[in-house]
Amino acid sequence: AVVAWDPSFAFEVSYIIEHGIQLMFGEDKDVIYYISLYNENHSMPAIPKDPKFKEGLIKGLYKLRPAPTGKANTVRLIGSGSIMQQVLGAVKLLEAEHNIACEVWSATNYGELHREALSADRYSRLHPNEKPASCWVQDCLGNYDGVTVATSDNMIAVPRLIERYVGGEYITLGTDGFGRSDTREQLRRFFEVDKESVVVAALSGLARQGKIKPEVVDQAMKKYSIATERYDITAI
Repeated sequence: AVVAWDPSFAFEVSYIIEHGIQLMFGEDKDVIYYISLYNENHSMPAIPKDPKFKEGLIKGLYKLRPAPTGKANTVRLIGSGSIMQQVLGAVKLLEAEHNIACEVWSATNYGELHREALSADRYSRLHPNEKPASCWVQDCLGNYDGVTVATSDNMIAVPRLIERYVGGEYITLGTDGFGRSDTREQLRRFFEVDKESVVVAALSGLARQGKIKPEVVDQAMKKYSIATERYDITAI
């Protein structure tokens, strides 16, 4: 079996490799780890203080930082791989310019989250007289009625693997479309996974929930030069 990982930070990579060595050599499991790594330079944060974060990291999802208090509204942002830096950039814009607090999660493995959730679904389906089985992603993200924005370098279908287990409004951003060659900045703007696009997605979700006025979204799109139309070269 191939297990695909999309880590954002050095400490995530180290724990994933440690776990893989334990499975492959310690337990002689027939498994391959496919780890996406990037050559973009950025500072690395300290390991989270929560002693339980490693469990979440290996299961595919953990909370990187809680939302600060004292803001008008709160959103939940999920990042993966190199796009985590865009998510963290969006946090600064949302909190400084829009008075919106951000809770940040790191999704290291959507595939494993989906696999465990399907197993829980099957168990519940075949054991109707028992309490429905839970799964990690639902335990983490299910009890929520706000806005969640998940952003990655993958196709949108990847973060949507967990959609039914996420509470509230779930918005996914990804790199669907025809392959292109350009700078990182231009590509991320084209595919709408840059920090400004994450900000607009979060604001749009809040507007749909009636928590802010739609005009706020329009103003942000104008400020960040985000177009409403995008040419699709694959369209028939």
